[in-house]
Amino acid sequence: MKNPPTVMITGIHGMDGRLLGDFYYRQGARVIGWARPGDDRPPPPGVVAMVAGSPEDEQAVKQAIVTHRPDHVFHLAAVHHSSQNPLLGGDIDAVALSASMWRLNCLGAVNFINALVHHHPTATLICAGSSQMYQADADQDITVIDEGTPIVPRTDYAVGKAAALSALKFARQNYGLRAAMAILFNHESPLRGPQFVTRKITQAAAQASLGHPSPLDLMNIAARVDWSDAYDIVRGMALMAVAENPKDYVLGSGRLYELRQILTMAFAPLGLDWQDFVTIQADKSEPAFVANPAAAKGDLGWQPTVDMAPVITAMVAADQLKYQAPRF
Repeated sequence: MKNPPTVMITGIHGMDGRLLGDFYYRQGARVIGWARPGDDRPPPPGVVAMVAGSPEDEQAVKQAIVTHRPDHVFHLAAVHHSSQNPLLGGDIDAVALSASMWRLNCLGAVNFINALVHHHPTATLICAGSSQMYQADADQDITVIDEGTPIVPRTDYAVGKAAALSALKFARQNYGLRAAMAILFNHESPLRGPQFVTRKITQAAAQASLGHPSPLDLMNIAARVDWSDAYDIVRGMALMAVAENPKDYVLGSGRLYELRQILTMAFAPLGLDWQDFVTIQADKSEPAFVANPAAAKGDLGWQPTVDMAPVITAMVAADQLKYQAPRF
């Protein structure tokens, strides 16, 4: 019987890291997580060891690879996009944030590439990419994104991801490394952080249902986004890791949801009308882009299995439990 694989995951405390770790734990794998120095949060369930270090630290990455010799490495840790574009502005805090994004989102991937090429070349490296590496065509209502779509980063966050994609392609083609990027479209779960619009909506619905509504102001309820179930997405990344010939794949539902649909999914099952609780700035249809996951479906046998309604329902239920919890 083959020994269970050893899987190393950066960003283990994030939504994708926790869900992917849980996926592999249920498969019997040994899960190694990463946490930044000083992060004293306990490991998520199923994580057998933690690396205290940053993927930006070349020596920390090398030591982790040599020590644990993982079969699969998932570099999911990321500094997310800011509300400003420091490449065009002079805000020193924004510039510092942009530099942090580039270091973690690109340099982290390069450090893992170097460590694996020199010390453990049989391992597979999967890095998380982003749909923000693309833009909707202003002359089309819907732009379909696949693996051959030209990269046009929309944020400084996406610039780092695009650079990492180039590094992974180079390592795959020139060193034979089993390295690829999972190009991830928006995906949600009850573990989603509060800074994301879906979570803001489910929190507002939960609070309204408990009789203490909180104001929610949204920019454009006609905005359309390709949203997926997060567990479906991490399942896709796991399939990428065991592909005979790893390559980059777009992972998304291939379906657009208007923000107003997400609002209805959150409020209507509670017997509430979202319009009683939400202030909107605009209701204007704009060009949108959507994933074409045909390659992942054909090559990996991956299929999205959950639409957004049950995901949003689960997020609302989790928020209701949070707001009902006693406060001391």
